[in-house]
Amino acid sequence: MPAASLYIAYPAGSEFNVDYYKNKHLPPAIAGWSKAAGFVGYKLQTPVGQGSPYDAVLQVTFESLEALGKSQAAITPEQMQALKDDVPNFSKNPAAHWVMEVQDGA
Repeated sequence: MPAASLYIAYPAGSEFNVDYYKNKHLPPAIAGWSKAAGFVGYKLQTPVGQGSPYDAVLQVTFESLEALGKSQAAITPEQMQALKDDVPNFSKNPAAHWVMEVQDGA
């Protein structure tokens, strides 16, 4: 079964606060995702130079689409609401979200 990644991308012009995101927002999000079996890890990426359509992209990887689904289900509605309510503390724009299956790689 191929791995799957959840991408959360904050658009350019969001005035994205990397320090706040890494130190305040991300720890409880990762704690929620990693409760379920199949969480592999995450990467927070920011652009080098100008011209990127995003200020930041978070890639969260799971062993499979099924593991991603179980991980999402492990986050309570209250936890999800708290994460949503926190967005204005690090970004003036909401994020785009998408899921991709890994087809090949090393």
